[in-house]
Amino acid sequence: MAEDGGTNTFDVAQFAQNFDHHSRDYTNHLNAIFAHMREQCPVAYSDAYGGFWVLTRYADVMQVVHDDVTWSKLAGMSIPSNREPADPPTFLPGDLDPPEHDVYRHLLDPLLNPSALIQLDPFIRQTVRELIDDFIEKGKADLVQDLAAPLTALVTLKFAGLPLEEWPHHVAERREANSAPLPPEEEMRRVMERFQWTHRSFMQQLEIQRENPVWGGMIERLINTRIDGRPLTDEEYAAIMLNVVIGGLETTQALLGSAWVHLSECADERADLQANLNLMPAAVEEMLRCFSPQPGLARIALCDTEVGGQAIRKGERIFMCWASANYDAAKFDDPERFDIRRKPNRHLTFGAGVHQCYGRNLTRLEAQICMTEVLTRLPDYRVDEGGVERIPDSSTVYGYLTLPVTFTPGVRSD
Repeated sequence: MAEDGGTNTFDVAQFAQNFDHHSRDYTNHLNAIFAHMREQCPVAYSDAYGGFWVLTRYADVMQVVHDDVTWSKLAGMSIPSNREPADPPTFLPGDLDPPEHDVYRHLLDPLLNPSALIQLDPFIRQTVRELIDDFIEKGKADLVQDLAAPLTALVTLKFAGLPLEEWPHHVAERREANSAPLPPEEEMRRVMERFQWTHRSFMQQLEIQRENPVWGGMIERLINTRIDGRPLTDEEYAAIMLNVVIGGLETTQALLGSAWVHLSECADERADLQANLNLMPAAVEEMLRCFSPQPGLARIALCDTEVGGQAIRKGERIFMCWASANYDAAKFDDPERFDIRRKPNRHLTFGAGVHQCYGRNLTRLEAQICMTEVLTRLPDYRVDEGGVERIPDSSTVYGYLTLPVTFTPGVRSD
């Protein structure tokens, strides 16, 4: 028995026997659940959603992510899945295995490496400052809705070369998707319906930018791209853009919210970081380890195999828990401690292997800039716990919908 996220005793052993990552109990007790499972049942079976295995130890997750012969993404990244292996990909390259995956990955990696992202640095800094200016004199704000959500939307649209004025729609769409949990099968259907507006927007921009490109945007940089001598199809453009935009909107926002809550609760750690802002890159890595915004992803076995001593048959699905692997004492010293000086810090928040998140460097850049500005300009912020609202279904994104704070009013930067 354990307590986590509330005062009522929660039976983690019972939950582990009936693991359901879409349940509110999972959201409220995630760390306690994973601590129990790493120790008692590191490769556990769940009957939910047609059945799947849950991997919670670092070594077992690493075995899977580095074996693209045995394990496939073709059945989708989530459980339950919105697709079958024979379906055309919704997200590129996210829905593909090597070698098909590698073709698209090689197109995107140069656009998102640290040197390429330098051009976005001034835009991110200016956007953060302007967003904070909008509320700094009030002494209160919602750090998710007033800062993290618009920031990540604006930066993602800027990178993609999409109209910045559309950011409120994208924010509202993701808030709706994360606010009202439905049965998982119904939610997957609704997710695909929500994507229809986004898909149409991408197609309209593609037509516009073939004649009038937004220079430096992702669409412009892909328009003249060739694969085996041919241009990308419209559907390939849309699938790439969906992967970039949806991923960019959610993960950084979720990371920032969790980090702000933690530093509000841990005054000594906040003071340490405020006094050592030069450590922000390492601090962000520790935030990523401790507050993984995407708790895990799925694979399907292409043949009979074994993980952690457990036989797994061809066609069975697994759920790899990054959020659990990041707390594995076999890999990290004193893993429960938040340590901005932790080194090395080979967390799995971005995955590993050929499918490692290609947006990881943009997430790092946004988080480093935004955290520095908040700790500098809102140094005494306090979370209003009564107004905090978590994303209720943390199967895909672990973070906050609302995060009201109060602070000593400051002055605008202009």
